[in-house]
Amino acid sequence: MLPAKGFLTLGINTAILWPSQEKVIDFRGQRLHLLPATDKLQRMIRAETTRNFTRKDADRLILEFLSALAWAEQRGIVPTFGTWCTAPLDIGKEPADATGDGHFDYLPNPPDPKAMRALVLYREGLSVNLVPYKVLGFFKVINTIRDSGADQKQWIRDNLQYVTDRKAIARIASIQNVEPDVANYLYVSGRCAVAHAFNRMS
Repeated sequence: MLPAKGFLTLGINTAILWPSQEKVIDFRGQRLHLLPATDKLQRMIRAETTRNFTRKDADRLILEFLSALAWAEQRGIVPTFGTWCTAPLDIGKEPADATGDGHFDYLPNPPDPKAMRALVLYREGLSVNLVPYKVLGFFKVINTIRDSGADQKQWIRDNLQYVTDRKAIARIASIQNVEPDVANYLYVSGRCAVAHAFNRMS
């Protein structure tokens, strides 16, 4: 049986400005260490495990922290590799990293498990490289708050007014030239079309 005390370390791949020096963040009563990249090491996040805070607990907390950070910073973030040991182990270098001071003004910390699941799905949508996967990823977030297709389309209609990104606004206008109901277009030609295509490929 493995000892309870140890260190869980995950390598990090993200466009979020990672601290250039070690930064300790308190999250849900636990201390998370954000570790900078070096010439040989990649960016990392580390949590210490104990008998009352197991490796499974630490792994879940780190992933939930990354999801909150992705929401707050509006950037994808994914763990590249994880390791647990009784002494801290570092993770080898990946391509060039962007650095910052490790100060994040806001981190969502919802008590509702459904809201936390939505954050995880949102991070997934931000982090994947293929646009079709992004479409499905973000639709999964809507799925957590609206069950039926009709309700999901209505949610989109109700929230289009809050879109501020110029490229997104231009794309909405372009869709409206073909299909006045943007929500229906996104649902049928976006979500359903992509999901069916992937089903045929699998």
